[in-house]
Amino acid sequence: MLNKYRLMFSYMKTIKANIKNIESFFLENQSNFAYKITSLEIDNAYRIYTVLNFPPKTTENIQKYGHVYMDNEIKKFIKDLNIELNQIGLFELIALTRVDQKGESSVLINVEYKFVNIPRLFRNLIIGGISIISLLFYLFI
Repeated sequence: MLNKYRLMFSYMKTIKANIKNIESFFLENQSNFAYKITSLEIDNAYRIYTVLNFPPKTTENIQKYGHVYMDNEIKKFIKDLNIELNQIGLFELIALTRVDQKGESSVLINVEYKFVNIPRLFRNLIIGGISIISLLFYLFI
């Protein structure tokens, strides 16, 4: 169990140091993709998220071939993201946690550390800290 948390801190440090390199790969190679991304971000819980925007030409293909076309493009993005994460040693530590369609031509993708639910961990630490402070306040006042 301790190794999962040790790996989590290694994951957090590595993601923070390399997110701009991963983002620059996708921005520099946008001509090779059917989608466009504006940025690749990490939030306070160290989840990686981005929005894939499909241009009008691609939207016509989606309407013509159905959502199978969009699904294939999402799979290509995830494959390329996995290759980039593998180069920095994080491929085994991440999991795709969310894919939501935002309108006809946009898709939100969320990837995060797979061994520990970081948002739940932080929430429990905050609740535990508040409980301890409340107990100490109650005991000493």
